[in-house]
Amino acid sequence: MTLLYNLLMAAVDLGAVGLLWRKRSVEWWGVAMACAALAAMVLAIVLREASWDLFDAARLACYGLFLHGVVLLVTSTVLLWWTSRLWAAGCAVAVVGVLSAAVDAFLVEPFWLEVSYVQIASPKITRPLKIVVLADLQTDRLGRYERGVLRRVVEEKPDLLLLAGDYLQAPRLEYELLAEKLNTFLRQIHFVRRPRRDARAIHAIF
Repeated sequence: MTLLYNLLMAAVDLGAVGLLWRKRSVEWWGVAMACAALAAMVLAIVLREASWDLFDAARLACYGLFLHGVVLLVTSTVLLWWTSRLWAAGCAVAVVGVLSAAVDAFLVEPFWLEVSYVQIASPKITRPLKIVVLADLQTDRLGRYERGVLRRVVEEKPDLLLLAGDYLQAPRLEYELLAEKLNTFLRQIHFVRRPRRDARAIHAIF
């Protein structure tokens, strides 16, 4: 669906650029951008893997914003330069803003491990107890970063480990395979100490 989405959006890009080439006015630029944005959202919803999978729709929409949006903004900067340099400059600034957001969204934030330590005292606890809460991996692959995070959890040697959810975000056809890879790795690092026959129960977590 990703390839189909991008091919259809490429056709939308060509249509929008063609309109700008012929009209070259701020008013028609607004029409072209609005139509392209609407097409990007509608196609993302229609082409998502499952009717309930809004995360996949958001994934497709990211292509619309960070790839096709940048293409249209760069083109707009060039075509509007002789009509309205103020709007052309605005498009150029928007390109920088969108690309900066893309760098943060794809290169910084996904690899930003936040570790917080909180000490809680209670008369009901008779000895020190270390609890680790792991949440929001939100990954579509099991790479070096994800493996490092799980190893870091094991290194903390917790007495109690709480898995708070949101581990995997992958299309339906890839989800089962990714979940199995994750469970296999968890057993390899002794993150999960259960025999192989209980793999289905472990898999149910994800």
